[in-house]
Amino acid sequence: MRTVPAFLFLALMCCCSWAAPAETGTDEIGHLLAHLKNSRCEFDRNGTWYSATRAEEHLHSKYDALLKNGAAINTAESFIDQVASRSNVSGHPYRVRCGSDPAMESGAWFWQALQRLRAG
Repeated sequence: MRTVPAFLFLALMCCCSWAAPAETGTDEIGHLLAHLKNSRCEFDRNGTWYSATRAEEHLHSKYDALLKNGAAINTAESFIDQVASRSNVSGHPYRVRCGSDPAMESGAWFWQALQRLRAG
């Protein structure tokens, strides 16, 4: 009988340890979206440049829609890969252009932002 409570304890510990990364992932995704919105950069989606505010609205909407359809986007990495890097319609990569810097693929731009966030 003692193995059953120990098993339940271990199962509960595993579940709790899985919950923490999802919360951190959600926080990081929120930070990445806010970073884009506040960046004053421009965002190329399928050949048209949009303001950072419009880009954030689009990515947030896309993220919400994918979640409603059961997509497993629970880390910043999965957000960058599944939401923020390319158009699901055309398959073309998104690009970001900030000031006079050359445009870069948005996946790389978000990875840099994530690294800065995690570095503190």
